[in-house]
Amino acid sequence: MFKVLPLEIQRIIASHLMFTEYQTLRLSSKYIQLQIPASLTWESYHISTQCFTYPNQIQIYFKPLWNSINPQRLEYLYNDHQFDSILKFLKSNLLDIPLIIMNELLLRSCIDGKSDLLEIILKRSDIDPSIPDDYNRRRKSNQHISLSLAEYLSVDRLPDDCNEPICYATLNGHVECVRLLLGDSRLKKKNLSDTIWCASASGHEECLKVLLGCDLINPQGDFNENYGLFMSVEKSKPECLKILLSDSRLDPSIEDNYLVRLASEKGDWQCLEILLQDSRVDPGVDSNISICVAAEKGYTKCLELLLKDGRVDPSTGTNYPIRSATYNRHVECVRLLMDDPRVNPTIFNNSLLTFAKESGIDQLYQIFVSRVQVDDDIDPIITYSSPL
Repeated sequence: MFKVLPLEIQRIIASHLMFTEYQTLRLSSKYIQLQIPASLTWESYHISTQCFTYPNQIQIYFKPLWNSINPQRLEYLYNDHQFDSILKFLKSNLLDIPLIIMNELLLRSCIDGKSDLLEIILKRSDIDPSIPDDYNRRRKSNQHISLSLAEYLSVDRLPDDCNEPICYATLNGHVECVRLLLGDSRLKKKNLSDTIWCASASGHEECLKVLLGCDLINPQGDFNENYGLFMSVEKSKPECLKILLSDSRLDPSIEDNYLVRLASEKGDWQCLEILLQDSRVDPGVDSNISICVAAEKGYTKCLELLLKDGRVDPSTGTNYPIRSATYNRHVECVRLLMDDPRVNPTIFNNSLLTFAKESGIDQLYQIFVSRVQVDDDIDPIITYSSPL
């Protein structure tokens, strides 16, 4: 026996339903219990008029009208993690869903790593796997996508056709999604190398290996900008740097050995160690800027690595490394430099000793006293010279 609910009750129920394939809601004969969060409006739903009567309760079946659903409302679906319902519906209604909704599903599946959902979406012939992201720039649901790709990767802007779906999949480390997109012949080839620096910046090693193994991708970039190498050092991803350097197409000495300087400036001794092991790298270029920067900023581990490299001269710039380490009160750096016979700690009439004494840092002063001969008859204030 069938029973139709009053229209006003149907409206109340529909306004409290989440976006899903089918939802069953049981109602008491005396009152309504709604345990599903409110989200969409009555106009988005069709409520079946066939309501099966049970003792003291009614069971109703609801089916959404996909064509009337605004793409922004998919937020509720993903927040409620109803992926199984979406998969089931796509398999039986793939061609009936509006393209704008499919594009949103494509982007979200790449962001959330839903490879099974992505695989079904890509079966539609009118899907473009390289669509730009029109929605995610205002989304705040994930730390990696709360900013645009350009903002996250610290670049001015991204190309208009930068293959954002695969970039998002790479940025979030979803290997299977990356494989599916790379295997789609519709994927635009232009700017596909952007995925290399997305993987390098986010530190997703498996994604990086898959991308380097793809013949469609030039790891140097479309204009040989080598962003992958730069981003691996900039974001301190030594394992990604190691993977990149295993590819013979990439040269770590680019931009006059800038990577060594960058690693030294950031104090990233792990990346620096990997770079120094490559024979193509010369850490002594540009007047030994790398060791100067490491000493000035007090990066002990980096300084130690550079001092072990025979191509680096710690006496460069009139012993600038030990002068800058002393004036910046980097005790351990001073100790390391004093142990190197090429360094002259008595430069400028023992001005470094004078500064160490006047600084009030006993450890620093004792290092100089133990290695520099001090003449008690000399007034240290008179022999003091200005820093650097």
